[in-house]
Amino acid sequence: MNKLPALKSRDIIRVLERIGFIEHRQKGSHKILKKGNLRITVPVHPGDLKKGTVHSIIEQAGLTVEEREKAGIGENLVRFSVGIESTEDLIDDFKQAFDKL
Repeated sequence: MNKLPALKSRDIIRVLERIGFIEHRQKGSHKILKKGNLRITVPVHPGDLKKGTVHSIIEQAGLTVEEREKAGIGENLVRFSVGIESTEDLIDDFKQAFDKL
């Protein structure tokens, strides 16, 4: 599978719901979603899900590259989150990130 973006649990749940999955139940910090015979468990923790976890969820959901991109999980997706930061720090962070592209 191609490169995947880092996503939060709520983002991946939103995508799964957009393609027809419904929340079946929650056990502890894990939500279980179902669509027909498919059952997917999504850990709900603060911060981004590990890329391996996102990869596993996408494979379990049976999403093709086209479906993934249509659902908003394209390779060009970037997560951007800002707290209280100085302008200089933000500019430096962006420069470092863009240099890696």
